[in-house]
Amino acid sequence: MHIAASVLLILCGVLLPSALGILWAEYDPASSYLSELGASGAPHAAIMNYGGFLPVGILWALAATMLYARSPKNGLLLAGAFLLLGNSVSYLGASIFHCDAGCPMEGSGSQAMHNLLGVIGYLATPPALACIGLASLSHNKLLASLSFLTAAACLIGFVTMASPEAAHIRGLAQRSVDFTQFFWMFAAALLIKQKSG
Repeated sequence: MHIAASVLLILCGVLLPSALGILWAEYDPASSYLSELGASGAPHAAIMNYGGFLPVGILWALAATMLYARSPKNGLLLAGAFLLLGNSVSYLGASIFHCDAGCPMEGSGSQAMHNLLGVIGYLATPPALACIGLASLSHNKLLASLSFLTAAACLIGFVTMASPEAAHIRGLAQRSVDFTQFFWMFAAALLIKQKSG
């Protein structure tokens, strides 16, 4: 179940937005946020919002729960799994509160909620991964190392994405965060299976 959920995360969270970005000629994945694919007026907004953001929010929560259920329990693991749910909040929020065209910092009420809920996931994920890394040190050093590296990548990507000077690569920076954490979840599912199998 954990591996299946993580595979579906990659399909809905990586492959779908990549395909929709290719189909929209005016969309530049290097400088455009993923949320712009689901923005008001975007050509495939409904597909992105209800075939991408919504299932990713649900699948991430399921995968985080399975990660906790299948791992040796301790307080750090619980904290990490709980913080990972922030990413579900962000994705579910994106499916309900669509950003305005261009996903500006300020805009409609929907844009304001979109921004607020989005930040929850980006702020919660690095410490979540750090907690999981620390929790895994004693029994799964590869998962621990991968979690620490992913936490660092997510932190760097978020800082870059939020920097006005990096507006021309903010889409790439966001993908370095979101896509990396989906592949991390897939690797975690495989590593936990390998250790417990």
